[in-house]
Amino acid sequence: MPLLGFTWYSLTDQVDWDVALGDERGLVNPVGLYDLDRRPRLVAAAYREIIREFGGGR
Repeated sequence: MPLLGFTWYSLTDQVDWDVALGDERGLVNPVGLYDLDRRPRLVAAAYREIIREFGGGR
């Protein structure tokens, strides 16, 4: 059975990700589809469009 999947890590931004959680600096790394207030970043819309285009689903 053919299988196609999409993954984005992480769903929300990470805190202190750049120092592998080694230090508590409270620095937000904007790598998520959503910010820490759960507002979608611009990349969330682009990711949704990629899934819509290539997902072949509903």
